Amino acid sequence: MTQEIKELCHLLFPESSTENDEYFADVTDYIKKLGSQNWEYIRKEPERLTEEMKQLTEQTQELAFTNYKTFVETAEISRTIIKDLDKSKQSLNTFLDSTPDFLQECDKFSQMVGSIVKEKR
Repeated sequence: MTQEIKELCHLLFPESSTENDEYFADVTDYIKKLGSQNWEYIRKEPERLTEEMKQLTEQTQELAFTNYKTFVETAEISRTIIKDLDKSKQSLNTFLDSTPDFLQECDKFSQMVGSIVKEKR
């Protein structure tokens, strides 16, 4: 990014870091586009941006409205999955806590069977 563009971005966005070229790539392109336009285009740009923002807002609202049921279902499914995962975690913890005792009992059983096998021989 050229020094002039960095300075302009710093003036336009004082709270942001101008060192991140990727972050300002779109801004840089837009500034270059505006710089190559005539005065009439630049004069109408605020109206165009306002209209574009209005259309995007309407599209977002329509999307949320038409997909409301899907959003709710997704939230419910996510909640159910989280509960199931929590139950699985609890079961796994219980299993892991009881495993040492189980292994110890298996060793005792193995020793007992071993001694019975010796007696039978």
